[in-house]
Amino acid sequence: MAQLSVTCAFAGTNFALGAAGYVPPRSTCSGGDAENAIDLPDVQPELVMNTMKFLIGPVPGFFFALAVYFVWLFPITKEMHEENTKQVLKERNRRSVILDKAKMDELAKKLEIGNGNKNGSGNGTDLEEVQLTMKGEDMGEKAL
Repeated sequence: MAQLSVTCAFAGTNFALGAAGYVPPRSTCSGGDAENAIDLPDVQPELVMNTMKFLIGPVPGFFFALAVYFVWLFPITKEMHEENTKQVLKERNRRSVILDKAKMDELAKKLEIGNGNKNGSGNGTDLEEVQLTMKGEDMGEKAL
């Protein structure tokens, strides 16, 4: 989103300055030699200077005022903040359970392949080993 806004700002600025009659330096913009610095304009038209002043002052001020207005329309109360925090924590917990289940399934598949059990029918110890691994315990400590 930030890249889009910067791109739009540059495009709008270039359009406004071009419409005002901005004269680009020939040595840097048209691929000319740096030795031809005599061709550089000393001054820009008055309309270009006024456009630059407008783009530096009132335009950012307008967008700042617009942002303040939208912030004012969307007040965040303490109750709203607490409710949003609860929802975020609930979603995090839900996702961590899904991720834990995915890790457990992945470890179970690795154990099945490692034990030569490729069809998924085991004696039940694989799941216990996976659960121990998920808890961070060493699988070698449990007697099989």
